Amino acid sequence: DTKAHYVQSIHYNNDELWVGTVHSGLIRISDPNGKATIRTYSQETSDLSSDFVSALFEGIDRKLWIGTSGGGINILDLETEKITWILKGDQNLSSNTIQGITEDNNNDIWVSFKSGIAKLDDTGVFINYSEDDGFENLVFNPNGVGKSGDTLYFGSAAGYNVFKPADLTFQQLPAKI
Repeated sequence: DTKAHYVQSIHYNNDELWVGTVHSGLIRISDPNGKATIRTYSQETSDLSSDFVSALFEGIDRKLWIGTSGGGINILDLETEKITWILKGDQNLSSNTIQGITEDNNNDIWVSFKSGIAKLDDTGVFINYSEDDGFENLVFNPNGVGKSGDTLYFGSAAGYNVFKPADLTFQQLPAKI
């Protein structure tokens, strides 16, 4: 393969190295018996919605969450190899430009965007947070996400946001009539 592999994100699990690239999609390098095998997931093979893989995260449920730039979220079930896409507007996803993905202690998925942050709730809908919810500077950096205990960190253009998801409250506003 003569295509350059500009690496944007890396994830390692169970003798598999997952490499997210800017123009070549997702590359899986496996070495189960001392002989490396390589598999590429891309737009060309209709696996991914975008070849710009900006973030990788493996959830507790053995799903690899693949954040893309321009193609939303792709979810690879590591047991079945089935891939599903979530694009802007689907499940209230506010952007197709994903910067970071992590999971809190309640197994809720958190996603940062080029301009925003959201939590996937237990009904499968993204709850979008803003400055009104106490977040500062919602211009997030690629892979600028971390977790320590029950605290999440999201790096932004002006520093970082730090919070405990269990301490957040989401107020449902009644419909205006």
